[in-house]
Amino acid sequence: MFLVYHRSATRRDGEQQLAAVVARLDETDPPWRLADLQADHVVPPGEQDGAQLIPRFRALGRRPFTPRRADGRTVEFEPPNRRPDADDVAAINAVLEGQDGALAIARSFVKTTGGHFSTAIAPTYIHTLLPNQGAMRDVYDLLDTEAEWLCWDGRPAAALHLVRTILAAARSLDGDVFLTSASIRMRGDRLAVRRAERILAQRVTATGLAEVQTALARQVEADAFWPAVRGERAGMNELFGELRAGRFSFTAALEGPLSPPRPLDPKVLVNDWIADPYLPTEQATFLDYLTRFYAVRSLPDHAQRAALAGIVPVGRGTQFAREWARGLRNIHDTNLRTKAVLRCGTAGIAVERYRLRLGRWPAALTDIPADLLPAVPLDPFDGKPLRFVTRTNGVTVYSIGQDGKDDGGADANASTNRQNGDVVFRLYDPDQRGLILPDPQAGTAGGGLAVRGFFPEALPMPRVVWP
Repeated sequence: MFLVYHRSATRRDGEQQLAAVVARLDETDPPWRLADLQADHVVPPGEQDGAQLIPRFRALGRRPFTPRRADGRTVEFEPPNRRPDADDVAAINAVLEGQDGALAIARSFVKTTGGHFSTAIAPTYIHTLLPNQGAMRDVYDLLDTEAEWLCWDGRPAAALHLVRTILAAARSLDGDVFLTSASIRMRGDRLAVRRAERILAQRVTATGLAEVQTALARQVEADAFWPAVRGERAGMNELFGELRAGRFSFTAALEGPLSPPRPLDPKVLVNDWIADPYLPTEQATFLDYLTRFYAVRSLPDHAQRAALAGIVPVGRGTQFAREWARGLRNIHDTNLRTKAVLRCGTAGIAVERYRLRLGRWPAALTDIPADLLPAVPLDPFDGKPLRFVTRTNGVTVYSIGQDGKDDGGADANASTNRQNGDVVFRLYDPDQRGLILPDPQAGTAGGGLAVRGFFPEALPMPRVVWP
């Protein structure tokens, strides 16, 4: 009898807590439910809607979209001033051959201003499939591969145009309600900056630099992470409706979005029975946690991580929120890292424009005139201006990264995609661009000792053409 009373009282208290949380959301953020968010998403007109291009791209594109060498290794260029060797170019050709139709569609993303994906939401929400959003990764990779070839072919301005195209494709995901979409968008942002870094490490060009710098600055301001947190709150509210109605297993939901629905075994049934009276409390706690998480967006970037660490829920009826908290904070770290990459790229291009104008590197970022860099971007990890350091073969703009340690922009071979250490954007002296350098993946020289000079013209040309 006591057990029955305890379960009933627990459920009743949770429902009261849930009603209070929902009432507060209805008052402070009226269009917070999933249907409201989807209805409020602005649909770009005509060819400005990047989402409309994806089905056509998927129909024409064929894998792989990233080049692999004959030994199976993905073609990577670290440091970025290492020029491609014959094996690299052959791998690039293999990707681009036969992709003319897909490339034409991918290039047209530069005309888009956003996107509206019509996604069928699964009843269990976390099992919603996102094939069109996921295909955006292939768009990025194909454009990135073509940009590599264009730069090798002596057309850095055309390659920089594709940097802007990658950024525009990434913006197609803005406003989508899924955190997965926000993560895919961030990947495109980081890839675009890495590509810009490599183009400038290979060639000297002034054409297109100002436009890319403007696009990068715009991208960092159009933060896709926080709207997706709001979408996550709305979507998970729908999931809890299914849980409370008994149409889905609480235990299975805790296993995460990659776990498909499966037949329940006795252990799962027992766990679900134990969890059942706590479901209203779990829902109320999760909604409250996401609301407090979302409110952190008003703080400066560098203060957000500490604030999020202080709002982790504890106690009975908070299991779901606790399980989700770590993953959300990890994605938030990725968002800050992406901002750092974009800001380093924005400042780095301004540094290159300064060199082109005056024939020398600036001594500090503050030396750059306002018409090239209105203000030195702030490091999202400590709130201070981005750092700048001179190297023996160029300069580096950098952020201290999420470990909070200033390594002086160290490790010139570090990728802008790494998770620890400084986030760097490297620029090279003109005579240090496009060199034959050792291949760090193979541990052997890619064509001999390092020499000065740009790309040779004797390597085989791809079959694709670029207008």
